[in-house]
Amino acid sequence: MDRLRPRKGHTIRGNEVKRLKSLLSIIALLAAIALLLFFVAGPQWIDRLSNQVEGDPGRPPSAATLALHQQLIVGDLHADSALWGKDLMTRNDWET
Repeated sequence: MDRLRPRKGHTIRGNEVKRLKSLLSIIALLAAIALLLFFVAGPQWIDRLSNQVEGDPGRPPSAATLALHQQLIVGDLHADSALWGKDLMTRNDWET
């Protein structure tokens, strides 16, 4: 903390204050840009990287499996769409 105080007989000059203000302004601007990128590009980036099928997608389901699937009631009790404001009725067009 002593480094922040002016030495005896030393006063803070106007140039030092201006430099400090400009440095703090640049840091604030960079932080604002980082936040903007995080909230604008972040969700899209995460969405592109999540839940991708790689390799062999597997065999198609059998007739018995499809019949069973038609009878099931499935409840997904968490809402990822609410986190990112996604419209569940639109398909993503991200290029992979």
